[in-house]
Amino acid sequence: VDVDHFKAYNDRCGHPAGDSCLQLVARALQRACTGQSILLARYGGEEFVALLEGEVASAPEAVAEAMHHAVRNLGLPHPARGGVVTVSIGLAASSGLGETPGSLLARADNALYQAKADGRDCVRRA
Repeated sequence: VDVDHFKAYNDRCGHPAGDSCLQLVARALQRACTGQSILLARYGGEEFVALLEGEVASAPEAVAEAMHHAVRNLGLPHPARGGVVTVSIGLAASSGLGETPGSLLARADNALYQAKADGRDCVRRA
């Protein structure tokens, strides 16, 4: 999960506002995952990673869409871009057949780059 155009937000609003933005996004992502077997963690500057397990792992698109809408529905203004703060999400599901955590993350990252190439503010699956 990548916060769209976060550098522009941080540059325009300042680092304290950027930190607050990330905290609000994290809370929205957490609310979208409440009651499910999901580990959500910050991964890099403005990126988050969500690991799904159990039954919820069988429907990753639904979880990703819920997370996407939760952030958009915050209505947090993005002064540097107009509109509101949004996220791009790339997802990948493990086949479990010899896949390493690194290869799974790489496939999710490729899907994230596709989401960005497709205009951001969307979910794409590897």
